[in-house]
Amino acid sequence: MRERVSNAFFLAALVLMCCAGSLTLGTAKVMAQQHPMVAVAVVGGGYAVRLAVREIRDRQTLHRLGAEGWQPVPADQPWPWLPLCERPDQTRVRRAWTRTVDRLPLTVGEITWDGNALSGSVRGWKGRGVFVVVKLPAPTEPMALRRPHRTIGTSHRLDSPAMHAAYEADEIPPWTAQDDHLFTFHAFPGQLRADAVQVAVQRTLLVVRLLDLGPDR
Repeated sequence: MRERVSNAFFLAALVLMCCAGSLTLGTAKVMAQQHPMVAVAVVGGGYAVRLAVREIRDRQTLHRLGAEGWQPVPADQPWPWLPLCERPDQTRVRRAWTRTVDRLPLTVGEITWDGNALSGSVRGWKGRGVFVVVKLPAPTEPMALRRPHRTIGTSHRLDSPAMHAAYEADEIPPWTAQDDHLFTFHAFPGQLRADAVQVAVQRTLLVVRLLDLGPDR
């Protein structure tokens, strides 16, 4: 019932936003000249509606993540990529969740970066996205795959034809493995969505399988 009510509010907010947008674009000049206070109210109302829509979408995302078993964890942690960054302060984890999938403990979250802090792992000098950290069942030698298609390390696992084919087919992202962690980054525009988290997790778990780093190795 709560979900249906939220959806109803979401649709109503969208309608209001469209109406406000139409008024703003179509009659802004006339209203500004004849009724300046009304014009300000319309523009301000449209902005408020957009904020409300963002809030509704965010609540829906959090609700779905919780329903899928993701539990919140502190965002301020010693994340495994920080020692590899020249400027760790140029990455920021906004929020994070944890869950076990396929017998592997996972941590996912929303991250922002600038200053080309994630060079080779994502496109763009700055941006936002989803990260996935997999806790491996055993430590592994340091290795990585970077954009555009460059390997780092000496592990025999880097020679996997299946792994390289999957990367060329855009089935897996660039990745880094070190000690008992493997992690990936997935850039996306706009708000965090549960679908984006699910896709990022599946792509990362495929890396683990292709490298034979899972529980059954």
